[in-house]
Amino acid sequence: MGVPEGGLIMKRHIVTYGLGGATTPTAQRERTVAQKWATANDGQILLSRRDGESLGSLDSRNGLHQALFCLRANLANVLWLPRWGVLGDVATQELVCAHVWAGGGEMVVGEEAIDHFGAVPEEQQGLRDMAQTSVRLLTQADPRQESHDESLGQDPDIGEWDNDWERARLAHKLRFDFRLTLAETAQVLNRANYQPKAERKHSGSSVQRLLTEYREDLSVRASATVRTPSRTAALDGLALVTFGPDEVAQLPAATRYNAALSRPFPHVEQLSGWGELDRDLPSLVLGVKALVFGAIYVSNESVLGDVLQREALYGQVWRYGGSIVVAGNPVDPDASVDIRHRVLRELARASARLFAILRAHDADTIVGGERSVAAARELARLKRDVFGWSYEEIADLLNRECFITRKGTGAWHAASVRELLL
Repeated sequence: MGVPEGGLIMKRHIVTYGLGGATTPTAQRERTVAQKWATANDGQILLSRRDGESLGSLDSRNGLHQALFCLRANLANVLWLPRWGVLGDVATQELVCAHVWAGGGEMVVGEEAIDHFGAVPEEQQGLRDMAQTSVRLLTQADPRQESHDESLGQDPDIGEWDNDWERARLAHKLRFDFRLTLAETAQVLNRANYQPKAERKHSGSSVQRLLTEYREDLSVRASATVRTPSRTAALDGLALVTFGPDEVAQLPAATRYNAALSRPFPHVEQLSGWGELDRDLPSLVLGVKALVFGAIYVSNESVLGDVLQREALYGQVWRYGGSIVVAGNPVDPDASVDIRHRVLRELARASARLFAILRAHDADTIVGGERSVAAARELARLKRDVFGWSYEEIADLLNRECFITRKGTGAWHAASVRELLL
């Protein structure tokens, strides 16, 4: 929320998340229930986000990413869902909860606030523990940037400060990433307590002036750049590092291992200071992400913590193309493990991908992607030319799958589909 000096939100600011077109009877019923909960709990709905009814992978749910951005940026403090099913499977549910709770937010499903410490089945508790361990590790390794970093020349992440430049960055994201109108953008800024420079409150025209003033400096990132990097990216890393209480004793074995690689690393070094995993594991993540460490060599897996800590680390290391080597044997991401372990491993890897996407949203306006007008045109042409669908049927599909219109707002109709295909 746009309050300088770290001011707190005094009432609930709510982002709702659902599936399918925003103009459907289902969406209208969901809005009624959400508004009822907001009224009963001293809350205000900041905005609503939706994704297509065919969920797809967690990586492609841009509406969910936007909803979580609002909580991460302190614009809102409640994520409201009409039902658990809009998130998909239980592992995804727990991962989203972990992100919401990590920032001090509330999860509400229907009319029920979900208790962070509430009892769940044993198998689900394992997923909850894995999700929270992974999110905690990633947040420690790469936290939101809350203030200007003079050494790196970095602005704080969007939503962390309230001045003209930061208001312009937020307005730009709401306008061109969230696809809000100027008036809707102004409404969100007002509800989140961002103060205009010279007026009592923001308006569509004041938002336009703000965007015009800073248009040359506003940052845009194509959504493709937040996807998973090359699996072998860290082969370009500078060093293979030994880690653990015996990092010095492991240097000869690590050196022999490195020499036998088809692409050996330029350096084999010990990573000193082992002993505090809450400090050490984030450092390992940062080293691999920065392509300083290409591989981490340990004598046994136990020096990397318990199974949850290890899998959280592996998910991030593998995401950036790094490897974990245990006594000369690389840990294989695709190795056969029991089903329970496999579920935890896949959750940790999904967590690493989602976190990278959310960090991209923190700093930039994200444009393009699978819900672009070009993708809508391609799908519409396929349904029209190959399957003979009517314009009305195509419009209904585009609305259910939440494709943006050519104007960036509103719903698809037969006439707008016809124009799309001209």
